[in-house]
Amino acid sequence: MFAFIDESGHPVPNDSCVNSTLTAICIDSERLKEVIIKMYKVRTSIYGEKDVELKAKEFIVPKTLEEKFVNNKHYVERSIKEVLCATADIKLFAIVMDRPQNVCQKSDSNKYILPNYYRLLLQRINNYAFIRNKKCTLVFDTKNQGNDLKISKQVKNYLFKSGEGRLYQSITETPFFVDSKVEECIQLADICAGVIRKDFEIFALKQGMDEFNSWVKSLYAYVSSLTQNFTNVAFQNIAGISSDNILYGIYKIKQEDIYKL
Repeated sequence: MFAFIDESGHPVPNDSCVNSTLTAICIDSERLKEVIIKMYKVRTSIYGEKDVELKAKEFIVPKTLEEKFVNNKHYVERSIKEVLCATADIKLFAIVMDRPQNVCQKSDSNKYILPNYYRLLLQRINNYAFIRNKKCTLVFDTKNQGNDLKISKQVKNYLFKSGEGRLYQSITETPFFVDSKVEECIQLADICAGVIRKDFEIFALKQGMDEFNSWVKSLYAYVSSLTQNFTNVAFQNIAGISSDNILYGIYKIKQEDIYKL
């Protein structure tokens, strides 16, 4: 199994987004070829052989509903409905955050500690892989060598050194990084992250239901149908996690917990 992970917005005070999300799409290895073929057929039926990267910041925007951008609208809708929602054994998990008022400054001694919102996402991925009796490989959208190295060290430190992480049996120890320009599954994670963020911002900003927001709401209905809530079956005995504690597939984290160590 692979968990393709991407974010929309960043949980920092100066970010332009009111909310940010970290989203994972879990796809069985046996289904990966099917997903890639479906994405190819959808893209070529709309754009021909033109290379088009599915990016939320360019596609989940009001102008997509204009007539001259109708192909982009169709690409978003069909990628979600005909690829993600029409393929068996795909699950989505996301952590949603409000824009924080301040950020905990990490010292050199803790800069390689995995941020809490990453930990919560891995918790859900591990549980899903565990109940499916699968091993899951984490796949991130590459940013730059420095950022990728930091995330890799943070993930490994969490899995090898933390009490909770050492109990994980369903996540492989080495994360991988791929370029979204050439990897369709990361693009799917990106577009879903964008839909989730926009949906939460509609509520946060108390926006009305104009044409764009109604479209976002309709997309969110499909995206949220891919998630799963479950009890924390993979590691019930960890301090602070009871056996009846429900893990929500799409979870809004408290602002004070975003950078909790």
